[in-house]
Amino acid sequence: MTWRVAGRGLGLSVSAAIAAAIVGCSPSGGCPEGFVSNGSTCELAPVDAGEADAGPTDDAFVVGADAVMPDAFVVPDAWAPDAWTPFDVCTPARVYLDLDGDGFGDPTTGRDDCLERGYVEDATDCDDARAEVNPEATESCNGLDDDCDLVVDDGVLLMFYVDADGDTYGTSVTTDACTMPAGHAARSGDCNDACASCNPGASETCDGLDNDCDTTIDDGVLTTFYVDADGDTYGTSATTQACTLPAGHAARSGDCNDACAGCNPSASETCDGLDNDCDTLVDDGVLSTFYVDADGDTYGTTVTAQACAVPAGYASRSGDCNDACVTCNPSRSETCDGLDNDCDTLIDDGVLTTFYRDADNDMHGLATMSVAACTAPSGYVTSNDDCNDTCMTCYPGRAETCDGLDNDCNTVIDNGVLTTYVLDCDADGYVLASPTVVTACTTPARPPGCATTGTVWRAPSSGARDCADQDARAVPGVASFQTTAILGPRAAGTLPFDFNCSGAEDRERTSVALCLDATVAGWTTTPIPVCGASGTWDNCLATTTLVQRCR
Repeated sequence: MTWRVAGRGLGLSVSAAIAAAIVGCSPSGGCPEGFVSNGSTCELAPVDAGEADAGPTDDAFVVGADAVMPDAFVVPDAWAPDAWTPFDVCTPARVYLDLDGDGFGDPTTGRDDCLERGYVEDATDCDDARAEVNPEATESCNGLDDDCDLVVDDGVLLMFYVDADGDTYGTSVTTDACTMPAGHAARSGDCNDACASCNPGASETCDGLDNDCDTTIDDGVLTTFYVDADGDTYGTSATTQACTLPAGHAARSGDCNDACAGCNPSASETCDGLDNDCDTLVDDGVLSTFYVDADGDTYGTTVTAQACAVPAGYASRSGDCNDACVTCNPSRSETCDGLDNDCDTLIDDGVLTTFYRDADNDMHGLATMSVAACTAPSGYVTSNDDCNDTCMTCYPGRAETCDGLDNDCNTVIDNGVLTTYVLDCDADGYVLASPTVVTACTTPARPPGCATTGTVWRAPSSGARDCADQDARAVPGVASFQTTAILGPRAAGTLPFDFNCSGAEDRERTSVALCLDATVAGWTTTPIPVCGASGTWDNCLATTTLVQRCR
């Protein structure tokens, strides 16, 4: 392999002429801009006569394959670029266009050239517009020759069966396809493709068809019916097999008189001279006993008569205790009239009303004071649920009011109407996490020792909680520092200077004086003073006694 370098002299020596490195390949793919092919290599294109400088008109030299070509050739700016970069050396091969980038080329696009992007040396692609179609692809059911074996959908087609009635069972007529065609099923076995209810998965029904495809029509589902001339739903011993009840037939037998619609095993015996219940006896057990009834209240005495229908002056039942009193018999309700109305041998029993004393006239009486009478005596009522007969506003159903009384008689005074108050003793707007809680009708009195002004009783609420309820200076988040401890129990307890309720004591001044090596104001002694303690403070100009403030 050699490099051929050709240049046109432009008033320069051959060694200074422009040179270009040419690959030792066929230029069938075309020469770069500014070069022309001489059949085997690319050379610089000729320069027009008016553009050429005086001097040699053409120079060319050949560099051996082992020679090192420079990366660039420098030429004068007036007539050429600053540099030319040599072409890479390649060996020509038969290459094919690979448009879909699947690594397999289109056999119709072969040419001898250097291998470059978009070309491969393989020529076995059968569809260069689909990257999923090539000789190494797996065949899938899609109407394409995926594996390029010249057969479409080979080995992946499914068998479907013609299903005209849409019952998901088909006949023996089949179709091969990727997906189920219209009018087909995935399984066969249909014995009647014009009947959607006829297939191996159906249950036999009485319809004159072989529903379950067992070659037998209505097997096991026919019903026996009996001749029924009188239409009483009971038939004789004559039978018919059918799917539905034929006219003049019944679903059950046992009729003893098929000319009498009121005579069958389910009929009740009636007093009509017939064997209604088919027990071979006429009017058995249906003759009635009737009783003399002089007052016409439908209850008789002990004098009786047997008949099918009630005779005049008789009643169908006995038990009258006073046959001269039409309002006295066992079905009557006792009334307060001095008679035994209900014939229980007691007069006015159960009808006397118990009335209860109602001293406060609230229509509710006391259960402990009562009287039985037909009508209410003065000062008595029928209600006995009063809980306070000296309070006209106290009785069941009355709305509870906040007055120190049990208005609704539920044994609880002022239930549901009391107001809940929580104590904010220092009136700083914050209450303790576990404050004093009072329920009352009105705002409670200000407790001794609490703030004399401001609100000390508040409605319960959420939010930040007080940490000291006897010192208004101590509130959650306060920014100011204090020299004296929190008032109240906290003064002798833990964190007596935790005014901002943070759970810690923040000291105002924490630095130590450094006035020799640096100008840092601070305490002159260590440890620094605790909250409320005095110490010497040096501001690097003068010292003074200060009290450590905290919050």
